[in-house]
Amino acid sequence: MPAASPDMDSWDCHVHCFDPAKYPYKTPRSYTPRPAPLGVLRQNLLTKNVMLVQATIERDFAGILAKLEDCRTAAFEFPGMVRGTILAGPEIFALSNEKVKRMHLLGIRCIRLHGSYGGSGHDLGWVQNELQALAALKPVREYGWAISAQLPLETWSHLKPFILSDPHLAGITIVADHVACATPTDYGSSALQDFLELLGSGRVYIKISALHRRSPSDIRAMEPVVCMLAQNAPQALLWGSDWPHVNTSHNDFEEGPLEGADASHELAVVKSWLSEKQKQCMLVENPRRVFGI
Repeated sequence: MPAASPDMDSWDCHVHCFDPAKYPYKTPRSYTPRPAPLGVLRQNLLTKNVMLVQATIERDFAGILAKLEDCRTAAFEFPGMVRGTILAGPEIFALSNEKVKRMHLLGIRCIRLHGSYGGSGHDLGWVQNELQALAALKPVREYGWAISAQLPLETWSHLKPFILSDPHLAGITIVADHVACATPTDYGSSALQDFLELLGSGRVYIKISALHRRSPSDIRAMEPVVCMLAQNAPQALLWGSDWPHVNTSHNDFEEGPLEGADASHELAVVKSWLSEKQKQCMLVENPRRVFGI
């Protein structure tokens, strides 16, 4: 993949970096990815700006914070803004004001709710309680951090009245990871319609990412779903490469093979479905509004 064009203010809103020699994975865990350090990410960037996402198998915040610090050094020469998403867990509720301030200065802008790969994304009550608890945190309320989650589409559907009416979530930005787990067969479904209404509210954004997981045999089968999202809520679109495309089905402590996805091709296909304005919203305007603060 080519490096980012310096004249584009585009964003990749979902990448992971793994350096287990320095920052070991947690045990137990649901999969074991190969190392994918910052230097390799830099060589594979497709955009000027990037969001590093702490994966569910990473032990703590140390790795992502160190990577954000490293991105500021000349050794990596990242061309634009580098932001970070940390994983929600018990330790997030014990962060001191100074720690939160340092995280914000380093670039943390989002907290990710663990709803997949061993998470509880099908448990509606659990998700609601977690959203309320995260929404009350200082970095969300005072610093404007978003809350992201990978949840089943049905869960997003059931969350619609809760997100739209619960006072605890007023003014909070919520991001649905990986096309809200919609697949080609969800086109025209009531669950997808509910989710479209969420997007239309201006409270929820969606990452157009990991299409190779939603439709493994042919990502072009996702065109009706993505076009429906773009036509109804262009102001809610974000794009993510999901680099380095780990194989989460390889669920043991041996390093699993990569999925072989081609993010450059996937981005080109998605862009071919969108108007110029929709592309501008997805790649520049929306991510700058959510993460560029």
